[in-house]
Amino acid sequence: MFFPDYGISTGSGHLNRLLSLAERVKDTFEIEFLFFNPVKYKFPFQFDKIINCETVSDEINYLSNKLLQNQTAIVLDGYRFNQKYQSELRDKLKE
Repeated sequence: MFFPDYGISTGSGHLNRLLSLAERVKDTFEIEFLFFNPVKYKFPFQFDKIINCETVSDEINYLSNKLLQNQTAIVLDGYRFNQKYQSELRDKLKE
């Protein structure tokens, strides 16, 4: 799962890095992109799944559910995925 910090107020660097990585591994792994805001109509490449979340709580819940399946690796790329964000995700996994 790839989760770039991408939207109207951010640049496309985070997205471009993850698109490049996804392109390299698409024949080996199921590719899924998660976005904070709906961007499907703007998304430049079609992968298996595109998920949109509207709140940080939705993100944390979705990511923790995927991680609990033990078959998901998550690649985050963005400035907002700081220590606090990672702690919230880790705490959710402990529930």
